[in-house]
Amino acid sequence: KVTGRDGSVETERVDHAHGDMENPLTDAELDDKFRALAAVALQGDAPGRLLAAIRGLERLPDLNELGRLAASATTA
Repeated sequence: KVTGRDGSVETERVDHAHGDMENPLTDAELDDKFRALAAVALQGDAPGRLLAAIRGLERLPDLNELGRLAASATTA
């Protein structure tokens, strides 16, 4: 419910918020959200590299590579 400066009231019901299991984010939206949040802790292109590794998880030789990537990308 939102009340405008002129006193008008707008109301809308949302049964499933965007991002809910019933109304999920698209892959592109999820990737954008990951990059934005990861950019707080990771430097440069590290969020994109880490995301690519996560998206290609099944192709990694072992999970140690993912750990090394995440650890080497963090800010000091």
